[in-house]
Amino acid sequence: MEKHIKQIAVPLLLLALAGCISPAGQPGGEGHPPGVATPPSLNSGERLRAVGSAGKDASDPGERADLKARQQLAAVISDYTKNVLSDFIKAQAGSPAPDDPLSVRFLEDVSAEVSATILRRAAPHEQWEEQDGAVYVSYRMPIALVDETLVQKTQHFLLNQNPFSQGPDQLVDSLQNLLRERERERKLAAARTRPSGPEVPSEFEPPPWLKSGRHKDYPRQRFLVAIGIGKDEQTALQNARAELAAQMADRLGRVLGALRAPENESALAQNLRALPDLDVNFRPEDLVAMREAARWLDPATGNHYLFAAVDRNAASIVMESRLEDIHKRTEGLVSSAANHLKAGNLGPSLEDYLDALALLQEMLCSQARAMATAPEGQQQHFEEIFPQPTVPGMKKEVESLLGRMELSVVSGDGQWLAPGSPPAEPFAVRLSRKEDDQPIQGLPLRLITRDEEPQLLGAGVTDSEGVARWLPKGALPGGPRGAAVIATLDLEQMAPSLNFGAMPLPTAQLHYVFRARENTRFVIMLDGGAAPQMYAALKKALEDDGFQPPADLLSHVGALASIGKASDKEILEAVSALRQEAGPARLLVVIAGSADIQLVEKPQTTQGQLYIYRSVFDLRLLAPDLPGPTNRIGAVQGTGRGAYLEDPVEASNRAITDAGNMAAEQLSGILRAKFGAPPASSALR
Repeated sequence: MEKHIKQIAVPLLLLALAGCISPAGQPGGEGHPPGVATPPSLNSGERLRAVGSAGKDASDPGERADLKARQQLAAVISDYTKNVLSDFIKAQAGSPAPDDPLSVRFLEDVSAEVSATILRRAAPHEQWEEQDGAVYVSYRMPIALVDETLVQKTQHFLLNQNPFSQGPDQLVDSLQNLLRERERERKLAAARTRPSGPEVPSEFEPPPWLKSGRHKDYPRQRFLVAIGIGKDEQTALQNARAELAAQMADRLGRVLGALRAPENESALAQNLRALPDLDVNFRPEDLVAMREAARWLDPATGNHYLFAAVDRNAASIVMESRLEDIHKRTEGLVSSAANHLKAGNLGPSLEDYLDALALLQEMLCSQARAMATAPEGQQQHFEEIFPQPTVPGMKKEVESLLGRMELSVVSGDGQWLAPGSPPAEPFAVRLSRKEDDQPIQGLPLRLITRDEEPQLLGAGVTDSEGVARWLPKGALPGGPRGAAVIATLDLEQMAPSLNFGAMPLPTAQLHYVFRARENTRFVIMLDGGAAPQMYAALKKALEDDGFQPPADLLSHVGALASIGKASDKEILEAVSALRQEAGPARLLVVIAGSADIQLVEKPQTTQGQLYIYRSVFDLRLLAPDLPGPTNRIGAVQGTGRGAYLEDPVEASNRAITDAGNMAAEQLSGILRAKFGAPPASSALR
């Protein structure tokens, strides 16, 4: 009880912040016991606190006290997050006011989600029972955890309902900056308003710069200053650097806003507009000319304090020297790239131009950081420095080089694959110069799927013949109707730091289709005198080979004057209406052509009149959905013959039957080459 008695003087207001209030000393009350003050909801220990209580007469007083403490903690967290978000909303230019319905809903949704998330993993900090039997439960929640959860939930909500004019990433950065500033203010306030205790010797008094945030030797006109706090000197130094970097980031944001304004025509502004997605940031490692101006160790808490300052004049000199070095290296690479280009060495020229563009991108970032660092009046110097080379000019050179390259298929195109199996033949492409087909050696290529979000299937480098090969080991994506993979130049590997945007990359598509009898549908389109009998022969051959019988869909097909004489394109256009009827998971195959019967001769023999007929067939197998340059997957051609004495009908039937058997055998060979051997049950028919 001694430690409790020392806290009697805490104002009653603090009781209202952390728990339910009842008259002191009243048994079974809902507040703190006599002589015990509720801990504040926010203190220098960087925690949110809450306390709940229950009288001894309550059923399960421990559970009751815990419930009330959790309710109070939820309210404290909600109030804290709403306060932060309200300040955050006020700071967003052009956004709804905090009392706007959109903002109110945003505040309520985010704060409720933050409270619920934290409460799910919160555990009591302490539970005790007083002499009157009342039970108390307290919770302590680190503000760092609340801030982290707040950022996560805010980011989630902004992706789904964003009432602000800025994008989610920019808003999250702004929120994180606000939380860092509030943390810094809390810590400095805690250091300045430490409770009075025994008289401290003068040598242990906080230095003036800690109380004011300023130092007489480092005026704000020339220096950027920050105070870092930590349990050791290194941590204090790191926090000071982080605070200075945050200040620089704020200044850099204002600089970039002015540079990216449409009316700004400076060289730096035009270059930055050519790289709209360039991420220009300011990190602690970007600080130069930082001084550790003063240190102080707090004997009461053991905290280390560091006053750091950046000399803006000195930093500008260092940054300009770095810029000059980058510019010289960039010019050297551009000169080398031009010389390679004159010699026709497209590969080395492209590599040098990409390296130069990466350096130019680095230089633009450094120029913007230098403008943010430079004293007032010196910023324009960095805005106009080094006008050449320019980003648009460099990108034009790269695009011109890429336009002179082409990729062509060497092998692996048009493969028929078993579902779930990798390709049997390697995918291979060749990179060459368009003008003379000379190979381009040593450039990286990659093989990707043809999807909205492509998957990488393999990487390779062109050999002395300009060829790169891949043989994926896993199953390829795609439905029964097939798909394609894409081979393309891998600029990301050549220059990982560059943000290219749209570039005319040389590409080649390698197509494949899955062979599956159950997913294939046939349509037979024939004309000629032997068409009905040929249809029956082909239908039987398909069924014997394990395929579904061909659909009688000819009535749906547009009329053709002559199927046998029609082009592949005309036939495919005629069956286009059947594509939807076949279904999206079906490979449609069309067997089209003619089957005629002709009387060859009818010589007179000693046994009577001999009739000799021939049946000529010319059929094509077309797949409308087959990927690749052609839709033809095979041809069935030949001539059947038949003869009979005194009976021309029997003679013609024999010729037609012979032709049907020949066509069926050829068709079966083509399909087995594509789909493999038929199931055992089909082969026994």
